[in-house]
Amino acid sequence: MIKKIFSTLLLIVFACAWFFAADAGAGDWPGTGSTVLVSLAPARSMPMTQSITAYGTVESSPEHTQELTLQGEALVERVFVTAGEQVREGVPLITVRATANARLEIENAKIAVSYARKELDRLTGLLSRNLATNAEVQAAKQSLAKAEAALENTLKRNIGPAGLTLRSCMKGVVEAVNVKEGQIAAPGAALLRLADPNRLRVRLGVEVEDIERVHQGQRVDISPIFSGASPVRGAIRQVYRKVDPNTRLAEAVVPLQTSPGVLPGAMVRGEILIKSDVSVLAVPRSSVLYKNGRAYVFVADKGKAHQRLVDAGEDNGEFVEIRKGLSADEIVVMSGNYELVDGMSIRQEGLK
Repeated sequence: MIKKIFSTLLLIVFACAWFFAADAGAGDWPGTGSTVLVSLAPARSMPMTQSITAYGTVESSPEHTQELTLQGEALVERVFVTAGEQVREGVPLITVRATANARLEIENAKIAVSYARKELDRLTGLLSRNLATNAEVQAAKQSLAKAEAALENTLKRNIGPAGLTLRSCMKGVVEAVNVKEGQIAAPGAALLRLADPNRLRVRLGVEVEDIERVHQGQRVDISPIFSGASPVRGAIRQVYRKVDPNTRLAEAVVPLQTSPGVLPGAMVRGEILIKSDVSVLAVPRSSVLYKNGRAYVFVADKGKAHQRLVDAGEDNGEFVEIRKGLSADEIVVMSGNYELVDGMSIRQEGLK
């Protein structure tokens, strides 16, 4: 009985082995001796525009923004606008009043002037009776002048009892409001920032290895990432060859005019034109595969596919530049390459 069962199992094993061997010979199972149907294309020289892709954010040009500040401490009584709002020249933005500290400072300055004036009058009277010297009177005059100058400076820095309404000095956009109603603004603090809506710029982050190829005056096509707006053309004005510690990127600045989809805060992609219509060796984009950060292709030779590492360059969406690893007119696998391993047999579908 046991011998009979064992014989049956052997027959099943031989039958399965014959079945899989037959299938492998038909090319349905990838492996040694299998054949894959592929399409082929030659590596060829063609003109290609060389560019660098960089990403950044649109912001207002700092040369065309204005900040509203106060020299003295102030209490924010009312805020009339919000960030992003467009305003006309002359419209009210913020109303402020003097704080208790500011009023005390003004009062102390007035008291100092009054005291200095009385002291000068007293010494002048004593001088007329030969009870004071000219030097004492001159010192009293200097003290009065200093007290009056201090009062004038205090009045300039601080707001009077009637309060003050700050108005827009330009037609623009409120880029930022840094205070709230009821808040005490410190001396010199920026209360609000206005920007010219027609003066924008993009700060593009450029990879360190690419920065030496980026120069002032190069053309840049700016496209919003999250909208279908048409690209806006600009030119690089400044290149900063310094790595930002947060992004690990260098920076290129591109001035822009306002257009649909290109507004402050928008994320954009910039195509920096390096060279135009340069003749390069290229292959179809689908023929280039990547593994562990390395590019490779399968080269067809005498019915076999051989894997080869290449140095891939520019990618225009249809073709990829090959800087090293291929020669002109070598044939690469354009489709079916995901099924291949090095040395596998291939059946040609056609050249393109």
